[in-house]
Amino acid sequence: MQLHEIKLCEPVQLYLESKGYKVYFEVPFSCRVVDIVAIKESSIIAIELKVGYCKKVLFQASRNLIFANQSYIAVGRSPRLKSVLTCKQNDVGVMVIGDSVELLNVPQIQDGRSYYREKIIESCGRNSENLIAGIPCVAGIGPAIQVNNAVDEYQKLNPSSTWKQIFMDVPNHYASPASMRQSLEKHRFFKKLKEKVKDNTCGQCRFQKYSCPKGHNRMDTSKACINFVRTSPKRIFEKP
Repeated sequence: MQLHEIKLCEPVQLYLESKGYKVYFEVPFSCRVVDIVAIKESSIIAIELKVGYCKKVLFQASRNLIFANQSYIAVGRSPRLKSVLTCKQNDVGVMVIGDSVELLNVPQIQDGRSYYREKIIESCGRNSENLIAGIPCVAGIGPAIQVNNAVDEYQKLNPSSTWKQIFMDVPNHYASPASMRQSLEKHRFFKKLKEKVKDNTCGQCRFQKYSCPKGHNRMDTSKACINFVRTSPKRIFEKP
């Protein structure tokens, strides 16, 4: 069975908490998201999760040294010795997650830049406690869905609130009010679009019900196509 990143999350969390760290997941930083940030007093550890070692995760972990005292990659299977040495040369630690957490390389403690350290601590303070790192991109689940539901509840209680107020009051993983607004408005647009397509789709084929060449009756909506249909997208909002 394929080991997903989400399965690496809990062992790392338990390991860090046993060392006295407070753990945060999916922390926004500089137009991207850090999988795990752990803070204890003045010490900051950043961790990037991956099923297996690759150059991309090394690059991600290296960038985190701008604010972190130590930066690690946490992988589900042991990398080659050459890869561990490459991480060591770049001051990046390596964790292998199995029945327990095994440290293949412990990096030297660095001094992150104070400006970026303050930014990451501020982002951790805004972060939702319900977020979990490594969730796969599957429709209907994920941090964005959780934040969207929280924003819906907030806007019901505060209908005149601005996106800046929402960003400050609702725990989220976004880097700015602008990125939060853009992401959630896009999510809501496509949700309404799919509902509109579903309401106007034939239950027995992929054509919209008013342009179905076979004249099918819309009997079984559970089989209706909720993705983009064969007709022009402009006709989605047309009335029959």
